[in-house]
This record gives sequence, structure tokens and C-alpha cells, in this order.
Amino acid sequence: MKIIRNSLLLGLLCVTLGFGLLCLVYSIPASLMQDECYESLPAFSEDGIVDNDPLSGHKQDNFSDAVRLLEAACPEQGNLLERVIGCYFMATPALPGMEFEKPEGLLFFEEEPLNPVKSFRDLYGYETQGRPICYSRYWHGYLICLKPLLAVFNYNQIRLISAGAQTLLLLAVLALLVKKLPRAAAPFALTVLLLAPGSIGRCLQFSDVYTIMLLASLLLLWNPGGRLNRDNLPYFFLLVGITTVFFDLMSAPSITLTLPLCLLLAQERRGGDKKALLRTVAWCALLWLLGYGGMWAAKWLIAWLRQGEPFFNSLFGTVSTRASSDVGSGEAVSRIGTLLRNVRELFSVGWVNALVLAYAAGATLAGLFGKKRGLRFDGSAALRLLIPAALALVWVLALCNHSYIHFWFAFRTLTPCVLALLLALTPVKEERKPFAEL
Repeated sequence: MKIIRNSLLLGLLCVTLGFGLLCLVYSIPASLMQDECYESLPAFSEDGIVDNDPLSGHKQDNFSDAVRLLEAACPEQGNLLERVIGCYFMATPALPGMEFEKPEGLLFFEEEPLNPVKSFRDLYGYETQGRPICYSRYWHGYLICLKPLLAVFNYNQIRLISAGAQTLLLLAVLALLVKKLPRAAAPFALTVLLLAPGSIGRCLQFSDVYTIMLLASLLLLWNPGGRLNRDNLPYFFLLVGITTVFFDLMSAPSITLTLPLCLLLAQERRGGDKKALLRTVAWCALLWLLGYGGMWAAKWLIAWLRQGEPFFNSLFGTVSTRASSDVGSGEAVSRIGTLLRNVRELFSVGWVNALVLAYAAGATLAGLFGKKRGLRFDGSAALRLLIPAALALVWVLALCNHSYIHFWFAFRTLTPCVLALLLALTPVKEERKPFAEL
């Protein structure tokens, strides 16, 4: 099939480009980042307590942010190829007085108990000697931005830059929605509030998928030159999936598929070819998954060719755990219980819930009493919006262990369910143009 062949070629090109960019930034001297790490030390408290986002109350992920800084500033471990594939960071044992159980050889992340925040403070606060930890199962593509930034700015300054860029992207998306898809502007804005953008702006770990989602939504709405037609949209989502796994450390990656997919379905107009639309949506979802899984598999293959059996032993243990319902110490949880735990976290901010409910009630009343003004509910469009909502639910249920343990940020996976519902409740005008014209 032509689309599969082209996707494979595009995927190989992205693997080559991504690897090349990582080689480029790894050539920047680590000593430049280490200087900024000393300046970043006050952001990581000694007792590990993290200030929650004041607007939403959601937690931050200093654990993962410390890993990122440690990776960016890690002293050279072997040649350039080894450093790019292994993506090492220096670490100390999780508790005072502890020693790593494995005395020699390659030490993979999660083989030993680690606390990256403690390691960061040990290395840059007390100048303790650490041991290199291999974290080769991810691409860690964020380093192509973080390394150059950390060579100039400290952690707090980088967070300000990141939050500013996210705010500009969000404003651009909302402006395009008001101009091109006004019925989706308020639902999208409310969904972003559920994502807790204040918390995201304060944490590098949460920022990747949020930024990618905003960029994907921006390009989808802008559609420069009309290039994102039915033939090219699947390739667009393929690239979004590839970009997601390249940058993300498994936070809530599926939102880069499901939220833009909601906007795509909201652009459907009466009179269009519904079967063609569903085929396009199916290809978009499939190629996103192929891009996401294929790019990840490419990194695993590269790491295996370099590191051999020890890499796969570490990998399979982690993958099987994340997909299971075992959450540690022999405790098993139900997948429905995991889903409910994430739902509670999603709706844990009272003032955001009030805004969502107010809009839902207002939109429903407008649809019920707005027939004279040409407003109506679109039942078929509402059914189509079940697709991204279902994908979000399946993601949470399938990755039960990850969704349960990391519910405090994995809850964002469920936000497309809310966007789909709000779009379904929003009445539309009778006169609309067909999907084929988009």
C-alpha cells in the first residue's frame, strides 16, 4: 500500500533526523550546563516538597525535571554514539547510607532505587560522586532544546521561557478557533483549563505533549495553502505521533492525537461524505499509533544493537509492568478503579468544574430553544466524537499501572472526553459546507 510505504520512508527519515539532532546537541560541552545546574539548585528543595500550582492545586513533577537536568549536564560517558544511545545521567542512591546493589557493569534506570531530586542536590549541593545510569529506552528528544537552553539559562528561567511560548501558542490557537471554528473556541478553552496550563508551565515534564498538541491544533486550523487535505492528514498525524514519542517521557502522550482529532471532527460540515471522513479519521489514528510505536521501536532496536541483552531485560520488565494492574508490593487494582481515580483528579478543581457545567447547561439550552435562529444539535457529529473519547478511555485502561500510579498527571489523557462532550452539546448552524472543502 502506498500510504504504508510512504509512512515507513517518512519514519526512517525522522529516525535519522532525530538521531542526528541529538548527536549535534551532545557535542555541546556538558560543563556549560553544569554551571547552570548550580544556579538551579534552589528550585529543588532538600525535603523534596514541591509547591503545587496555585491556580489548580495540581502537583508538579520535580522527579522527572531533575532527570532531565541531570541528563543534559551529564559528564561524557564514552564516545558520542554511546552517549546519544545510552542517554546517561549521574545519580546517587535514593537514601543516605545506601549503596547500589549492582557493583559494576551497566546500570539501567529502575534497576536500583533512585531519587533524582536527591541526586541533583547531592551532585550540585554537596558535590558527591555519582554513578552513571543508562536511560536508553526513550529518545529524550527534549535534549535538543534543553541542552542549548541550559547552557545559557537556569531551570527557573527555562520554565519561564517554556510557559511564555505555551501561552503564545494557546492564544494563537484560540484566535484561529474564533475565526474559523467559533463553536469550538469555548469548549477548547475549557478543556485547556482542565489540563491545568499553570501546572504545565511550571514543569518541563508536562510541557512536551501540551506544546505538541497546541502546535498540531494550530497547524490543523491554519492549514496553510490547504495542504492538510484528506490525502495528507494521515501523514500529518504520523509526524505528530513520531514527534510525541521523540520528546515525551510518557506523561499523557495520547492528547496529541485525541484533542486535534476532536477539532478535526468539529470541522466536519453537513452534506459531506461521512464514509470518507471516517476513513480519514481511521487512517489518522492508525498512522499516529504507527508513528508513535514505530519511532519508539526504532530507539529500542538501536539500543539493543549497542547494548545487547541487558537492554532488553530491563525493557521487558518495565513494559510488562506498565501494562499490568500490579501497582507494587503485590497489590493489584481494577482497571475501572484506575479510570475512576483519573476521573476524580480530572475534576478536582471546583472553579473549573463550575465553568464547564455552566457552559454545558448554556449550550444545551441554546440548542433546545434556538431552532428559530437555525441552531440544532448534530447527532451524527456527536457520535463521531465518540472516537477520540473512546481512544482516551482505552489508553487509560490499557496502561493500568502507569495510569494508576501517575494519576496526578496521567489524568490529562481523559480531557478529550470532555472536549468531545462539550462539542456534542454545542448547537450548530443549519447551513454548513462539506468536509471535502476543508
